[in-house]
Order: sequence, then C-alpha cells, then structure tokens
Amino acid sequence: MKAPIEQLMEGALDRCARLYSLPVLEALKRLEDGSRDMHSAFRYALAKELSQYLATFGNVFVEMHVYGSSIGQTANPASDIDVLLVVEHERDEIIRFLKWLDLSLTACYRQLVGLKREPKSLLDIHLINRNEQTERVGPGALLSGLHTRPICLMRS
Repeated sequence: MKAPIEQLMEGALDRCARLYSLPVLEALKRLEDGSRDMHSAFRYALAKELSQYLATFGNVFVEMHVYGSSIGQTANPASDIDVLLVVEHERDEIIRFLKWLDLSLTACYRQLVGLKREPKSLLDIHLINRNEQTERVGPGALLSGLHTRPICLMRS
C-alpha cells in the first residue's frame, strides 16, 4: 500500500491527465516543461485530493477552500496552493500535522517535476476557527473577500 502523500500526488496527476485527455506521462512532461495551464490544473487537482484526504479525519477539518493561481490558471512550477481551512479549534497537533503535510507534499512535488529549490512550500494554509468564520474577521475575512473568491472543496 502506498503512503498517503504518494496517493495524493498520483491522484492529482491522474485527475490532471484526465482533464486534458492525456496519458499520465504526457501530463507529467508538461508539468516538467512548466506549462501554466498544467500547473494550475495540477494544483487544483491536488487541492481536491487533499480535501478528500482531510475529510477522512472526521470533524477535525470543517471546511476547505482554495483560491489564487490554482483556480486562476496562472500557476507556475514555483506557485503554492492557497488554502483556507476551517477548524473547530486551532490546536498545536493540527498545526504540526499541516506543517508535516506541507513539507512532505513539497518534497514529493519537487521530486516529481525535477525541481531542486522551489517551491519552498507547496501549501499556503490559513487556518480559520469557527468564530473567525462566523464573524468574518482575521483569516475568516478571506472567505468572502472581493479579491480571493475561494472555491469550497470540502464541507463536513
């Protein structure tokens, strides 16, 4: 059985290839060549895979939204994935887990497309607690921001 990180990457690459009706190896080649369309599609696909993975943790993660270059078709090989993650309560364990997840995904992504230094981080996660979401304050304001226009990928 494959590790969750490898499953997320493979699932995203497969989704991306199907979107363009390409064999997986051709989609990978376009990622390696730096195609903005392919990098945007890959990041969105990875965000979808990530949302499904986080949903398996029950009610720890309440909602996941994505915004930015991943949905705007402007991503490049060094772009990150902008994520708004709503949680009941911010806890140290959640923050540590998300840092580990980001480091693991970033390393796997770099290896996948043959990058040495960039991106430094593949996930740009903003944690939002329920109060911030309800009041639309702090990072919760991004959920209804004029310039962010996030897309909800998961709601528990």
